[in-house]
Order: sequence, then structure tokens, then C-alpha cells
Amino acid sequence: MGRPLQVVEQGMAASSACSVFVQAARSPGCQEEATTTVAVRPLGDGMSQKQRVRRMLEDGPVCGTRLLDERIPRYAARIAELRGEGMLIETRVCKAHRHASRQYEYVIKEPSLF
Repeated sequence: MGRPLQVVEQGMAASSACSVFVQAARSPGCQEEATTTVAVRPLGDGMSQKQRVRRMLEDGPVCGTRLLDERIPRYAARIAELRGEGMLIETRVCKAHRHASRQYEYVIKEPSLF
């Protein structure tokens, strides 16, 4: 196991498209710095989690892991709220990604005419 890194500098840089988190770290006794840069997308421009889930569903099938990536940890509760408002949402096994365990995706189900 490597030696722990000492945080030298960290900060946020904002742009119109996204925020960027930058962290520079150095191993104790070492003069070289390792820099990590992570782009962070806006979290919905003030929208509620339920509104964000609705918008994602309207764009097409949504995998549960994508909802987690969007920082919606209780996405099942948001989906239940949308169903309670009358939205028809189908749950099916996600086959679009290679998951290590069984994961589900959610899709808006069109009302049947028959």
C-alpha cells in the first residue's frame, strides 16, 4: 500500500457548463505533485429530485445506476411519487449495461388503447 498523500491545494473552478474540482496532492518527502481534476455537472439547476427523475424518464429508459450517478440516492421513492401522480412507469432488468449484479431500468409506459 502506498504512502498517504498530503493535500497541497484544492479548489473549485466554475464555468457556464460545469464546475471543475481540482486537488493537488503530494506524498510526504516527495517534491512531485499528483493532480486530480474531476468535472462535476450542475445538479439540476434548482430542480427537485422528482423533477429531475421525470425529465430523465422523458428522455428515455433510465438505469438505476445513472440515477445514483446523478446523486439521487432514493430514486425509488421519487419513482413511487411519480407513479402516485399517475405516471405509468415500467420497471425492467437493465440489459443496456454490463452490471456486476442485477440492476433495473425505468421507462415511461405508453397507455394501451386496448
